[in-house]
Amino acid sequence: LMGVIMLLLSLWVVFPQIITPQFGGRNPSVGGRDTPPSTVRVAVGFYLFWTGVFSFLLATGVNKISLLAAAIHNWSEWLLIAHLYTHNDDQRKKFVAAASFFIWCVMYIILIIPDIINAFLFEECVGLWPDLQLMFAAWSLS
Repeated sequence: LMGVIMLLLSLWVVFPQIITPQFGGRNPSVGGRDTPPSTVRVAVGFYLFWTGVFSFLLATGVNKISLLAAAIHNWSEWLLIAHLYTHNDDQRKKFVAAASFFIWCVMYIILIIPDIINAFLFEECVGLWPDLQLMFAAWSLS
């Protein structure tokens, strides 16, 4: 159920002008239908989407596919962190490129670790890094 909710929320975040009227709400003032969503909105939508996919895959058990989905979920968290640490589009593009390379390395390491428990522990340690940054960023902003 959580996976379905996350997938629906991801659509609503990225395309509120299409989804909101379907449920009886007014169109939010985020621009017209042809206005592209902001990079923050896309990052949040991407985060929600991959969290939903990850929850579906995790329901099948811990395996290499669910660990790869966890790494992509962590990538979406790095996209959110990019908006916290950078001040312009050029810096953000560089940060996202570095984070993308890092996640590809993490995914490769997950695939080459033969033991699923060790691969899980590796991904969990790497995955806590963006989680803690987002938690402390939210804490410092409140």
